[in-house]
Amino acid sequence: MVCLLRAMPLEFGLPFVNDGSWALWCFYLRHLNSFRALPEPLRFPPALYALLRRAQPFEIAPGAASDAAARRYNADLAATKARVRDACAGALPKAPFRNTMGALFAVRAAMIWAAWWRGDLALAVLLSALQFAVAPMSLFVAATQFVALCTPLMLGTVAATAATQATAAAARAAAAAVLPRSLQPAVASLLQLRVDGAFIAVFFALDQLQCVACYFNWFERGDRGGDGGGGNGGNGGGSSLSGKGPTHPVTSARKLAAHVLFGFANSKTYTLVLLLLMRAARCDVDLLAWALEARLGLGARLCDASMRWAGVHWQPLFYHQHRMAHLPRVYEHAHKMHHYLHDATAFDAHNYGSGLPEEWCLLMFELAVALGPLRLTPPTLCSGVLLTSWTNKTGHTRGASGAHGVNHHCDHHTYHNKNFGIFSCVLDLYFGTNAPHSDSCEFAGYMVTKKEQQQQQQQQQQQHPTGPAPADGSGGGGSSADGNADGSADGSADGDGSADGEGAGAGVVLVFTPLPHCKEGLHVLDTYYPDFAGMAARMLRHDTKKVD
Repeated sequence: MVCLLRAMPLEFGLPFVNDGSWALWCFYLRHLNSFRALPEPLRFPPALYALLRRAQPFEIAPGAASDAAARRYNADLAATKARVRDACAGALPKAPFRNTMGALFAVRAAMIWAAWWRGDLALAVLLSALQFAVAPMSLFVAATQFVALCTPLMLGTVAATAATQATAAAARAAAAAVLPRSLQPAVASLLQLRVDGAFIAVFFALDQLQCVACYFNWFERGDRGGDGGGGNGGNGGGSSLSGKGPTHPVTSARKLAAHVLFGFANSKTYTLVLLLLMRAARCDVDLLAWALEARLGLGARLCDASMRWAGVHWQPLFYHQHRMAHLPRVYEHAHKMHHYLHDATAFDAHNYGSGLPEEWCLLMFELAVALGPLRLTPPTLCSGVLLTSWTNKTGHTRGASGAHGVNHHCDHHTYHNKNFGIFSCVLDLYFGTNAPHSDSCEFAGYMVTKKEQQQQQQQQQQQHPTGPAPADGSGGGGSSADGNADGSADGSADGDGSADGEGAGAGVVLVFTPLPHCKEGLHVLDTYYPDFAGMAARMLRHDTKKVD
């Protein structure tokens, strides 16, 4: 309670309506269309994956309009950063981060108490709102993360769950109608799993077992001081330096214990609150409906369709939101808790890859789904989101060699103000926020290089001095994926300040050159990010003519 009072701003109502908050929302909404207008391989990573599967060189030239939008994005982000800092300087006194973090943990502990001992949904929701008294700017982060993840993870999953649970209920009713009355109660409860204490214990035991498996099988242990032969253009496992000083590799029992305990409190108690309230309400998980949805992949298909309808994949939206979550003052109120411990392990990974101040809107949605009138299985327990949870564990696990770009997101926890993309370096490369090299990275068995069109043409003329360069800039027999619409790129924002990215220059071309181990790189991508690969495969089947 002392931490709660110390962290509470004197004028905690102002950040919801002040100039800085207004600037955040204006910038966020204004540039949503910029991401929607990117070329398809940039706004739909599965379309890029389809091109990668060919194991042939190709290029992506977003076009002059996209490059101009990238520069506008950078300029607008810098202006927004200044407005937020100036507005918060007077209206939102800066509290020590440890006080803010302690107060946020106190709020979450109060929610667990309300869910566990009282089983009171209304009280838990009311207590959760105290988060915005402690960290008002976390509302923006929570809302924008919900926008980024609702379409790909939530809406399609809930619709699929509603359909399969209705089908399962109809099947049970039909079976009960032809059976003796004495058997009807057993049929009605057939394949229904009650959410109780044992269920919760087994769920978290399996979750932590997955984290342990990631740590001992893939986590880099030992020296990270030198350059390795691999990810992000030769950085490999050696990305040990950040703008804040050396990263602390998790190689000792003490550091590992810190990640286990802090990671659980920060990223797992979301699910704990949800399951405890479901236990109090005596909710069941319909295993028949769960298996039907998982076997048909209905939720994943509906999520694919919703993203195609929206015109943008969730990854560019996450990139946009993630960049803004690192703006000064916004960062301290939300995303900094996810970065509190240096480097990353699977123990730090939430279902959606965030920390407790960023989860509020997602948690409220899942509570409405699970405890509302329909009493549906919440997305957290559905097959698609469970697969996403595994993907985030591998995405927060540092590979020993760093080959194929698998450490891209872990390096974000090293550099903090770089590598905002979650599964690939391509958006960061175009937007000027890639590290350790701003103009090249290794991804899925390819070396990806950012070049100016003028530079590219000069290289082509040197290679073919007697012949003209290809009109589309594809060069060297590779294919080209051009964009002709308004696009976007952005600058980078660090936790304690911002380091604006270089952005896309005039006439940027992304050149994809397959490496000798290209097929191995694609296999690693399938292994690390199975949901990403699955969506790519579905889109390949859906858009065969368009891709070819």
